[in-house]
Parts: sequence; structure tokens; C-alpha cells
Amino acid sequence: MTIGYDPDAPPAGAEPQFPPLLTGVETRAGVDPFEKAVADAQIGRAEIGMLYWSPDDDTLRAAVVFCLAITWLNPHVYLDTVLLIGSVATRFADMRVAFWAGAVSSSFAFFFALGFGARLLAPVMARPVSWRILEVLIGCVMWAIALGLIFKS
Repeated sequence: MTIGYDPDAPPAGAEPQFPPLLTGVETRAGVDPFEKAVADAQIGRAEIGMLYWSPDDDTLRAAVVFCLAITWLNPHVYLDTVLLIGSVATRFADMRVAFWAGAVSSSFAFFFALGFGARLLAPVMARPVSWRILEVLIGCVMWAIALGLIFKS
């Protein structure tokens, strides 16, 4: 089942292509990729960056399960939503609806921009040097935050 149209999509039945740093592991027909990943992890054969896939798997089902897993099994969902936003929201008790609307709309705008920005930057980020530059920039930001916290306290 296909939703939408992608003129650059590979032909039906073609092996999927994975981004840099990720390795695809094909499972045999009739084997659930998730169960295979769990079994390999239990015996120490799975590594970070391995994505298990099946050529006969329902892509819509796989996409929905993957999205639900990323959403509800991600501890950052609870840390950000309950602890961070919840603790900040207590300062705006008299403006709860406005705070909620701002949090929801900014989250939507961020993830919308992230999704479309990723598609636009895909050709640039396909080169390993781009990832190195990004990682150096992130490292500089982290050092700046750490030094700011050290010297302000």
C-alpha cells in the first residue's frame, strides 16, 4: 500500500536504501523483523544502527508501529512533557490555555519544519563531511552551555 506519490521512489520489490550509519538486515519471509531484532540482541549479535526489515512486511503496518514505538517508548517524551513543560507551566497557572496553545503550536511547527527540513537537507547530509561538521557544531554548543553553567554558578 502506498500513500502519496514519490517520483524518486525505488521500484516495487527493490531493496530499501538506508541513510549513512544505518545497516539494513533482511529477515526471511514469515519472520517478524522485531522478533528477529530482539532475538539477535539477546545473543549479542545486534549492533547499534541495525534496522531489521522484511520484503513481505506490510509497509503501512510497519510505519505505524514504528511511529508509535518512537512516540510512546521514547523516555524523552515523558521527560520533556511531564517534567520540563509541566514544571514551567506551573508559573503560568492563570494562563493555562494560552500556555498549552503555545506549547502545542510550537511543537507542531518544530516537527513540521524538522520533517520537511530533513527532506531538503538529505542531499547535503548524504556526505560524511556534512555529519562531521554538524557534530563539531553540536559539540561547540554543548561546551558553550557547559561553560556558561559553570561560570554562572
